[in-house]
Amino acid sequence: MADIAARAGVAVSTVSRVINRSPLVAPEKRKMIEAVIAEMGYKPVPVEKRKGIRKDPWPWIKYHTLKVVLFGKYDLYWITNYAPVFSYALHGIEEALTAYDFRRELERAESKADLLKVLNKGGADGFLILNTSHEPLPEEICNYPVAVFMGSHDHLSCDRVMPNAERAGVLAAEYLQSKECRTCIAIGGDTPIYRKRTKAFCETLSTYGIEAVEILDENIERGGSRINQANRALIADRVMPKIDKANKPIGIFSVADLITTVLYSIMTEAGFKVGHDLHIVSCNNERPYLDHLYPSPAVIDTQADYIGQRVVRQLLRRLEDPNSPHEIALIDPILIPPDAF
Repeated sequence: MADIAARAGVAVSTVSRVINRSPLVAPEKRKMIEAVIAEMGYKPVPVEKRKGIRKDPWPWIKYHTLKVVLFGKYDLYWITNYAPVFSYALHGIEEALTAYDFRRELERAESKADLLKVLNKGGADGFLILNTSHEPLPEEICNYPVAVFMGSHDHLSCDRVMPNAERAGVLAAEYLQSKECRTCIAIGGDTPIYRKRTKAFCETLSTYGIEAVEILDENIERGGSRINQANRALIADRVMPKIDKANKPIGIFSVADLITTVLYSIMTEAGFKVGHDLHIVSCNNERPYLDHLYPSPAVIDTQADYIGQRVVRQLLRRLEDPNSPHEIALIDPILIPPDAF
């Protein structure tokens, strides 16, 4: 292990953490050390065959269980059927928990009072909180071993892993500017994370001398316990008056994939050819909404699967060192061009 540490340029303790699958090693460093281990042909002795007193690699862990708490009016049925981006984050959590040999339990909390009851009940080493609504989470949760993921929770002083909403807006603006769009529109529901995306979109385009139109309306998306739809009539009423057919190409930033499918229908009926006189950038990369669209739009992938993996590591670090400063991780999205599909 000392030879591996010397070649990798790290401490022996870091090599030990990699071998014992500790969450305290960054993914990039872990891969580098694992490559050195493979190159040198080192095979760690199985735990059951090691000599001496066996040390528990997780001495601060009691249950070996993390609870995922769905906060808000939407349950797992709604998430898996109507909000794939949340499903991707949950998949990332499952991957990380499997890698660290942790169990996962799922809880639902419709109200703030319900959420605090779940936290008080315990039964887990820590809690991963997904806010499926747009209600702010109570500050009291910061008194518990929690990590919040997805959404926008700037008011909370606890560990958080969130998509970088501003960066999504910048990527969309830069892409449409590269297509020489003369009229640019951002459209979505009126939520904190959508406001961040559209604000960054408009501000970035202004640096190129392009004035963008922002359309945010809470009624653009219609959601319920068994429904999540884009309001086609409202989208058409709000978007079409802003389009000057004589000033093409036109660029539209759809801040949610759910809206993109409706935009395709509206624009096709209006005689626009997507990819030529009209360019659309969608956001979240929810494939059930996008795979049937042709030609494919440019898509901003918010890296939800990675967010799920990262929030597990962040919570495990918190459990090992409860007094360390809280970490706020903004995960940068990536833009996938249309020809990538």
